[in-house]
Amino acid sequence: MCKLDQKFNTWLTIYPCNALDKQSIKTGYETFDKKFNLTCGDEKLVLEILDSNRLEQIIALSNHKFSINLNEDGRLYIVAHSFKNMNDLKWFVDMIDVFSG
Repeated sequence: MCKLDQKFNTWLTIYPCNALDKQSIKTGYETFDKKFNLTCGDEKLVLEILDSNRLEQIIALSNHKFSINLNEDGRLYIVAHSFKNMNDLKWFVDMIDVFSG
């Protein structure tokens, strides 16, 4: 978990697609929509937060299986699987950078 220096007007959760998925918000970015589920408090606001630049950055970091929860108060929770060494910590920093600023 990390605390970003900003607040958001809604929450969002991103997690990998699987066979038991429920309805997911579609971003219009086909590569992202095929790979991830997206749930949120306000679809319009989340689609503003997840602009094409952020979606591309998330896709670029999708070499690891992960889930993300971004809360309105700026708390960002990241759960990642299959990390093998300390070099993989850069992945976390890169993912935090996607949502900061």
